Amino acid sequence: DFTRFSYNIGGNLAATAPGAYSQADRTVIKGAMALPQITPGYYITPKVSFQSNTYNVTPYNPVGAPAAQGFTIPTFSLDSGLAFERDAAELKGFYGRDMLLTMEPRAFYVYTPFESQAQTPLFDTADAGFGVSQIFSENTFVGNDRVADNNKVTFGITSRVLDADTGIERLRGVLAQRVDLEGQRVTLTTQPQQKRSDLLAGLSTRLIGNFNLDGLVQYNDQISKLVQQSVTASYRPEMRKLLNLSYKRTK
Repeated sequence: DFTRFSYNIGGNLAATAPGAYSQADRTVIKGAMALPQITPGYYITPKVSFQSNTYNVTPYNPVGAPAAQGFTIPTFSLDSGLAFERDAAELKGFYGRDMLLTMEPRAFYVYTPFESQAQTPLFDTADAGFGVSQIFSENTFVGNDRVADNNKVTFGITSRVLDADTGIERLRGVLAQRVDLEGQRVTLTTQPQQKRSDLLAGLSTRLIGNFNLDGLVQYNDQISKLVQQSVTASYRPEMRKLLNLSYKRTK
């Protein structure tokens, strides 16, 4: 990926995103290799990857301007899970047909060594937020200017109710939490990083036809409060047509 950033500073240095630069060229190279082992009852996927950034910058004020730091940072991750399944005869009376119930524990480990990025420009990068997809990701940032140092493991469990004849998912519940074994040092804020993330709980159901309802809550056990709640209703009347209605509350 090659990107050229250019800023019309016009004397207002504080208003620009990277601050000290009026123009910059950024080259990003990423690579990865994984070896997934997948069976009906379990899976395990070791993966090695890297990201390499180089910058060619034009300082707005050359006197005392910081040099732009590039980096090459490797990452190792290991994703694994089990799948247990049984006939859910107790649900036949509710759904009116044969159903299956699954229990799927998952463990995800990621290690990225620390490398200071204090002199790396910040053009298009932000925190990735917090959700089910982010808690099982290798980098806590979106964008290409930061790579988080990691020594983290995420534990999760998913349970599904499936139609035994068609395989359609009627209900899904998810519970997940991440544990930071060392403490992340590459951040975009000065707020202290928690060793144990908030607890995520999600519930998704297919009610009638093509109507889905999804809910997600984020619980902070240190203050014993729900810090985020969201509900999304989706309706897909036909192919290429989708209507979403979402409500989110954050404290």
